[in-house]
Amino acid sequence: MKKIFCLLFIIIISLIVGLFVYSSKKDTIEEFYTILESKGYVVEEDREISFDIYSRKENTLISNPSNNEYTLELDKMKLRLENVHIDLFQIKEKLYLIKVYASMPLFEETEYKSMKQDLIITNSKYSIRLSYGEISFLNPKGYELLSLDSLYGSYIKYNESMLLAGINLTFHDSYEYLTNLRVGPASGILSKARDNLTLDTIIDIPSMGYSYKPNKQEDNYLLSLKSNIYFIPLGYKTISIIRSSYITLELDLKKYYFDSFDFMTNTLDI
Repeated sequence: MKKIFCLLFIIIISLIVGLFVYSSKKDTIEEFYTILESKGYVVEEDREISFDIYSRKENTLISNPSNNEYTLELDKMKLRLENVHIDLFQIKEKLYLIKVYASMPLFEETEYKSMKQDLIITNSKYSIRLSYGEISFLNPKGYELLSLDSLYGSYIKYNESMLLAGINLTFHDSYEYLTNLRVGPASGILSKARDNLTLDTIIDIPSMGYSYKPNKQEDNYLLSLKSNIYFIPLGYKTISIIRSSYITLELDLKKYYFDSFDFMTNTLDI
């Protein structure tokens, strides 16, 4: 009997060890999705940056900051993200949004721009690279903070997505002329700006008053300001979704900025 029990014990232990070895070598398969969007941040120490990650699973390895290392890779540098924390939202059945927050990186440059932003997440099982659009950071030295009485964006449907085609703004103060306006990767098409006009948040191209082409930018143009209220179309060097960004402007030869603003507050569905 003792021999039989010993044999059974050895078989059971062998099965447990084999199962453990098999499990440790088994590939971990998790699918994640991102949306190529551009963001612009005004740099301040107490602020955060964020990243949206979509998953079909509620519980994933990347959702526990204590088990992961998060790195932001830009054009010319890699930054290890600090003080990471995560929120999880269910968007619909079997689709979840993982929002990753981290402390704001600090830059010495007045404005740092990167054509790419890749979030790299590494844990004991795998390392993943999640790609986003352009990103820029403004350290507003040399800029004056602009006061606006109102601001919102107008979007058009473009390639099955929503493209920020223009902004509607009301200046608080009076200025003589505007020579430059930028919102992330987009710049104002000042020659087509319309005074005393604001458009809806969702528009079509005819309502803009001309044959709008989003991938067409414009060289510097001096816009004489006849009103405090304007709709200004935007042109893109690289087409990108913009939901949040700061704005920089040149008014009467002075540089101004408007702090990071959420043009779109709803959650996008992949």
